[in-house]
Amino acid sequence: GREGGEARLAPVAAGHRRARHDAVEFAQFGGEIHPGGGKVGYEGYGCQDRGYILENVVYFELLRRGYKVSIGKIGDKEIDFIATKSETKLYIQVTESLASEETRERELASLRMVKDHFEKIVLTTDVLFTGTSEDGIKIINLIDWLKE
Repeated sequence: GREGGEARLAPVAAGHRRARHDAVEFAQFGGEIHPGGGKVGYEGYGCQDRGYILENVVYFELLRRGYKVSIGKIGDKEIDFIATKSETKLYIQVTESLASEETRERELASLRMVKDHFEKIVLTTDVLFTGTSEDGIKIINLIDWLKE
């Protein structure tokens, strides 16, 4: 793994069937993006995986807000989105629910590994499991975030 909790980035390329990139000093890492579809694995209108659909909503909202969007990997963990704009960087995980402790720990684990000072967020459809974790990670309802 990388020392100091530095996330490796792979820019998201809307319109490319496979996005495999080098980002400056970061190692190569692949992921699929389908325009009009979700991240990795969306297969048209019949997709029933709400997680991919939610990631798609977040991806396009980040673009609408003017962010450059990348996906990241730190150690063996994935970060759904790393959004950058000027001097701002957001690390974002997207999950349908944090109701199970296993899911909560999985979603928070990659963000806990990032050791810089930029904002770390988990977006969820939950309304009961929101707030700020003990280590400063914001847990925000997706609809509330979309209305910001």
